[in-house]
Amino acid sequence: MQVKEQTFYHVNEKLNWQKDNSYFIGEQFSSRYMDLMSRGFMVPTSSGQPLPLNAIAEGMQQYLQTNQKAPFMPNDYHFDAAKTFSEILPVLRTQLTLARELIFEEVRKENFPDKFSRYKSIQVIPASKEALAFWLPKLKQPNAKIYKLELTGKLHRNSVDLLNVNSVPAQFIRLNAYQYWLGNHGNDAPSDECIFEGLAKVLEVIDADKVASN
Repeated sequence: MQVKEQTFYHVNEKLNWQKDNSYFIGEQFSSRYMDLMSRGFMVPTSSGQPLPLNAIAEGMQQYLQTNQKAPFMPNDYHFDAAKTFSEILPVLRTQLTLARELIFEEVRKENFPDKFSRYKSIQVIPASKEALAFWLPKLKQPNAKIYKLELTGKLHRNSVDLLNVNSVPAQFIRLNAYQYWLGNHGNDAPSDECIFEGLAKVLEVIDADKVASN
């Protein structure tokens, strides 16, 4: 759908946009995409030597089965199963998110070439208390800025349920992707995900507390 001079919000910890300036979205990969594609699937350790997700899992499996430390595991690794689970879960979520985005883009190119790419778009939040209350806690990061924007361009809106990151066969992710790009599953719910391509004018740069109270 097309929007013209409509107000939305955008949350980002990497951008440094300035009030009253305008920015075109859609020519370059977004910071969200670049961050996702540049992440390694490494788990930090107390020794400062990060290990691949699979190495941590295999090392813990060997330790739990044999009570012996695998030679590739750091000597000072804690071998606490609960801590290991907490360490690998965020990395696993990143892998699942990457798989989703790759499949969604493949489906877009194959079946909906007229739709703009998630890779080059930004996620925006409608200017409603309900939408802000739903999305701000999910999108806020340390040092993030919240931009109040006036948007003119293309908006794609659909149910966030289609973006659920689950360990399901790729064919089910492709089905969700097809439904997503059809664009007929959103029902104007506060939880709908909105992505945007076009011209964004910065009306304000504000903090989360101020947005939530408006």
